[in-house]
Amino acid sequence: LNPLKGKRIPGSVGLPLPSVQVKVVDKGGRPLPPTQIGELLIKGDNIMKGYYKLEEETKQVLREGWLHTGDLAKLDDEGYIYIMGRIKEMINVRGLNVYPKEIENLLYKHPKVKEVACVGVPHSRRGEVPLVFIVKKEKNLSTQEILEYLRANLASYKVPLKVIFKDSFPKSPSGKILKRELQKEVIDIFR
Repeated sequence: LNPLKGKRIPGSVGLPLPSVQVKVVDKGGRPLPPTQIGELLIKGDNIMKGYYKLEEETKQVLREGWLHTGDLAKLDDEGYIYIMGRIKEMINVRGLNVYPKEIENLLYKHPKVKEVACVGVPHSRRGEVPLVFIVKKEKNLSTQEILEYLRANLASYKVPLKVIFKDSFPKSPSGKILKRELQKEVIDIFR
């Protein structure tokens, strides 16, 4: 929640509601300090009590009163929340975490990029590798230009192995890019 008359921070989803507790934890459930990325947990009276008639699924996401959101997030020193992506979407390149949203956000700043989707695919030597799909805003955008831009702004292990240009993306009825469909198009190439 962004405070009505308070500070708004670009990239942040705001502060938690006053009656809601949040924390970011590592894989072992230990709280992380500000700026460290982990799973976002939420607790409060307005959080769901469980999934209807799905006891096992409820036990997976509700533990000790905390809702495990499946979101990768970080908090800043003032308690503002930054969503970095979904745990399921995180890419593990030789033991190093790559967050697709970081790559996507960077590419959305490129003036010749209209839409972008980053996915991870299995790789025989690296474990997984990131790939980016791009819908061009300008026809003269090249793979080389994208890779140079990414190399100038990302650590080398985060630079996608391949850039794939498309005319459009498959989308859900609500307009969300269907990354799984894009992933299916290329997954067998990199195994």
